[in-house]
Formats: sequence, structure tokens, C-alpha cells
Amino acid sequence: MKSAFKNRYGELRSGWAMAAAMALIVIGQLAGRAMVPDGREDEIAIKIIVTLVYGLIVVVGGMLLFKFIYKRSLTQMGLIKDGWLPVLLHGLAIGAVSASLVFTGLILSGQAQVLGVRPEKFLSMNIIVDFLSVCVFMFSEELFCRGYIMTSLKTTRNKWVILLSSSVIFGIAHFMNPGMTILSLFNTSFIGLLFACMFVKSGKLWFPAGYHIAHNFMANEILGIATSGGVKQSQETTIFMTNITGSNELLTGGIHGPAGGFLMTGVILLGFFYVRFFVKTPNVNVWTMESDLPLTRGGWKRG
Repeated sequence: MKSAFKNRYGELRSGWAMAAAMALIVIGQLAGRAMVPDGREDEIAIKIIVTLVYGLIVVVGGMLLFKFIYKRSLTQMGLIKDGWLPVLLHGLAIGAVSASLVFTGLILSGQAQVLGVRPEKFLSMNIIVDFLSVCVFMFSEELFCRGYIMTSLKTTRNKWVILLSSSVIFGIAHFMNPGMTILSLFNTSFIGLLFACMFVKSGKLWFPAGYHIAHNFMANEILGIATSGGVKQSQETTIFMTNITGSNELLTGGIHGPAGGFLMTGVILLGFFYVRFFVKTPNVNVWTMESDLPLTRGGWKRG
């Protein structure tokens, strides 16, 4: 019976740890939806409540679950305090650039047009609340798919399992998004692999989290284009009033949005190039795929 739950090092098998985290996410999603009255999804007060509830259950709950299972510091999830701000800002910068590159590609290829720009919306309450909401939801995805899953998969002692499994799970988690195609599913998993490489190369969760937050916020709230099948914000609230006018779904991504097109594929490839040649690995205080093994201290003992 022990072999079903523990590996030969006496560690809890990663599948059980991930199942517990997935259950936590489902609870958070159900709780959030239960608090949204019909027809009031866009109300600021409702957005704030849903964000707080989801953040408390999934983000705080995920950290507590990790501590309960592994009896480890949260630094083992990549939540490292030393030098966190420059790393986060770096991720935010290249995430914003990535969304801008996709947007520029749509404009230059004639697949989208900008009807107007309203810089005064930068300070609107709706933009501020949406930014906080994006921060919570995108950070929770990185906490789960990179910080939690990749750390629990250390027990496999296989770097490709750690990298690829977290990426595939990230893609599958978005499978039910509207307009999902083979290309959009590939892109979602592909960018999940990029996030995993960013996590490994920087040794801090803040790097992929910053990219993820900035890309989604920039695309949805600033540039006015949908991401991952999400309904783009009303032109009454976005900075750029953008219409996708082209019919080439290989570029526009169709219903799924530009994240499901080849423009996004190209931007992800540029991201790999950037991480490979321009991101340096710190010498100290970083998360690594080999650190802190075996995961047995104070908890699951060898049987």
C-alpha cells in the first residue's frame, strides 16, 4: 500500500500532491462563481469580491498546502525574497513586449484595426481593479503550474518530466476555453514550457509570473484583444479600441483570440531565444530542479 503513495525515497508521489492542489483550484473556482449574480459579472464590487475569495482559497491555500505536505519553506516554490523586485519587473517588461509584438503583427498584416485610443482610461477604477484581478489569477496559475507542480515533480529526478509535465498540464487546464484548436492548445502548452524555462533559468517564480501578468493585462485591458479564449474587454473600458477585422484565423486565432495563432507561436519562439541568450542564472538563492532532495524532512519518511 505504501508504494501507491510513496516512491523509493519515501516521498509522497507527485501525482497525489498535484491532485490535492487541483481540488483546491476547483473549490476556488466554484466559490468564485457562486458569488457572481447573473448579469453582474462586470460590476467592480463583484470583481473585487471574486478576486479576494479566489486569492484567499487558491493562492494562500496553495501555499499552506505545500507547507503541510512538504514541511518546506516557500522558497522551495520559487518565492524567494532576495532580489525579487528586479526579477518581477524584468518579467513584466518582456510580457508587455510580447503582447505588443502580437498586436503589432495583427495591425501590420491587416488582421486588426485601431478605432481610437483613450489614455485617460489608465486611471479608471475598472482598469485598476482588472489589473489587481489579473495579478491574482495569473499569479495563482504560476504558483500552481510552476511553483507547486514543478517542485513536487522533483521527486521524479527527471528534468524533462519536470519541464514537460508542467507545460502539458498548463495546456490542459485551458482546454475548455472557447475556440480551442490544435494550434491554440499547442501554443498554450508551448508558452507553459517557456514559463517553465524562465522559472528554471531565473530560479525565481517572479520571472514567469511577471511575464504572465503583463502579457494578459496588456492584451486584454490595454490593447483590447482577447487572450486564451477570453472575451476581450468592452471598448468602453480598454485603452485601445481594437477590432479584429481579418479572416485569417491562422494569424488571428479565430474565436480563441491571437493566442491561438501563428503570430503568438513566433513570439513564444522569440521568448525562448531571449531566455537562452540574455537571461543569466544567479549564483545563489535560487530554485533548482535538484535542490532539497529527498523531500522527506519532518514529514513523509522512508518506508
